[in-house]
Amino acid sequence: MPAGMDQYVNIARPLPEDAAPPENQIFRYLAYEPAHMDVSIDIYHSGHSEYLYERLCMLDYNNQLIPGAAERWEVSEDGKTWTFYMWP
Repeated sequence: MPAGMDQYVNIARPLPEDAAPPENQIFRYLAYEPAHMDVSIDIYHSGHSEYLYERLCMLDYNNQLIPGAAERWEVSEDGKTWTFYMWP
């Protein structure tokens, strides 16, 4: 087999018997080589940090906030202070 071709062979392998059905699986990949992995520099070239760091909360398919690393949160009446409660 030519060098480097083994990565493509792995893609064609059948799923294990205990794998979730394809419609319940999520496939993610990076379409480019990230410039860096430091989200403190900028968020546009940091290599899709969502694959590395769990967000405090996320948006569901209806654009509603749902828990992520935070179990729950509270927002002050003026909207300036958010208090996050982390999962135990």
